[in-house]
Amino acid sequence: MENKQEVETLYERWVEDDSVKLEPKGFYKSIDGYLEDQEKEICGKCVPCRDGVPRIKEIMQHLSKGEADEAELKELEALVLNLRAARCAIGVGIGRNLEVVLANNYNLLVHGKEAK
Repeated sequence: MENKQEVETLYERWVEDDSVKLEPKGFYKSIDGYLEDQEKEICGKCVPCRDGVPRIKEIMQHLSKGEADEAELKELEALVLNLRAARCAIGVGIGRNLEVVLANNYNLLVHGKEAK
């Protein structure tokens, strides 16, 4: 899945070009695939990853269906920023990539639903 690979390198590309965005088509699917892969690598020793990533996935699913409210969007922001406190590079990397998603794809998140 090419889009999922795109999320994995989002932060590195953002460092070079701070306007980098994910394509609207397949946006949530690529993020979900990325989180699925990363979740397998989480050791479960720290709260930001162990509890945060599954909740991030849940909120993203609500957003993709247009079912999330503003409170969930704010919770998503807090969970992503909280990944900075992860004990491992995996959690920090997830957080970095998702911070770029929040910063540069916020319009898609606010309006929800997968672009067709």
